[in-house]
Amino acid sequence: IEAAYRKEKPAAGRLEIEAVRAFALEAPTLVVVLSTPATSSHIPLWEQQLSAGAACQTLLVAAHALGYAGNWLTGWPAYNRDVIAALRGGDDAAIAGFLYVGTASSEFSERPRPDYDAVVSRWRG
Repeated sequence: IEAAYRKEKPAAGRLEIEAVRAFALEAPTLVVVLSTPATSSHIPLWEQQLSAGAACQTLLVAAHALGYAGNWLTGWPAYNRDVIAALRGGDDAAIAGFLYVGTASSEFSERPRPDYDAVVSRWRG
């Protein structure tokens, strides 16, 4: 990740580089979920992509069920072609997420979310 960042931002300072290094070390376990759809498959591309997201969610649910804490992030490395290539992802590959798993070091805090009524509607047929 650091090499890709330096290539993308050659003028990056020491603090930026340290933050990039810290990205991969935020938890004892980092699982990178790489979606590699098979365009020749009879399974629609969208369903293949959704299955990568489902794998991320299932892994997090399992980690929490076992008493661990987990977090699913993306950020710029998920969209960087050099990072994807370093993980042996081809041209059609995409990083579905970086999953951090470990023991919580503090209480969870919720980030701001959109107003429920603004994003959820009920269909009345």
